[in-house]
Amino acid sequence: MVEEAEAQSPDPPANEAVKTKRERSLIEFPYSDLQSAADLAVAVLQKGGGSCAEVQLAAWLNHSVAGGTFRSRLSAAKMFGLLESGNKTLTLTALGRRITDGRLAAEARIEAFLRVPLYEALYRKLNGYALPPAAAIERQMVNIGVVQTQSDKARQVFVKSAAQAGFIDSQTGRFVKPGNPGHGQEAPGDTPSVERQGGDGDGKPPLHPFILGLLETLPTPDTDWAVADRAKWLLTASSIFGLIYKGDGTIVVQVEKPESSAERRTVMDKDDPAHGL
Repeated sequence: MVEEAEAQSPDPPANEAVKTKRERSLIEFPYSDLQSAADLAVAVLQKGGGSCAEVQLAAWLNHSVAGGTFRSRLSAAKMFGLLESGNKTLTLTALGRRITDGRLAAEARIEAFLRVPLYEALYRKLNGYALPPAAAIERQMVNIGVVQTQSDKARQVFVKSAAQAGFIDSQTGRFVKPGNPGHGQEAPGDTPSVERQGGDGDGKPPLHPFILGLLETLPTPDTDWAVADRAKWLLTASSIFGLIYKGDGTIVVQVEKPESSAERRTVMDKDDPAHGL
């Protein structure tokens, strides 16, 4: 019987073993975004005073301690440098305490974002440039070491975390480290809260941070807004859409110079039957 069982479960071929081995990414990245990780830090501080057991934190967040959602968020919090663990006990790091402090949160988010190996590598490659479309970002990630099948999720979390840390300028769409935020400045993204659930309470999903940032740059209604500036805003919107949505095609924004009164008179004269008599 033992021999029969062994015959039915042969060792995998060498090429399959290599394929299985390659399914693991060669560079670390989180599956939950920076805001989600910051929420865990807030919970540990507010409910545990700075430390707690894993099972306590999971219960406070209404998660199962062994569930995929909690493990993903916990892994992200550790990768961003906000929590450390030992013997099933979680403790806030110095960075974790700073990210829960409204006066220090903006600067702490910058540091936390760059602690992720994949994000730091992308920052070195793309610093100062407008982020490319979604497919191009995923190709960059694969070249760095992310498995192809994980690149879509990796990109989504990267873009959200970058916006939450203030690395994407809302007016230009360029990927750049924020200026010195100083003390007392609110951090980009949502304010961390244990009760944070997302959405606006009516069942609709929350707007993407890029969209919120873009809308905030709109001028007050009934005020002057130069056509050239409107075109820049639309081009920025197009770039943002390319980052957060999938789809083929190119959006073209064209500014047409209005006709002067003299040009209009010339056209009217040419249409006049008496013109040229």
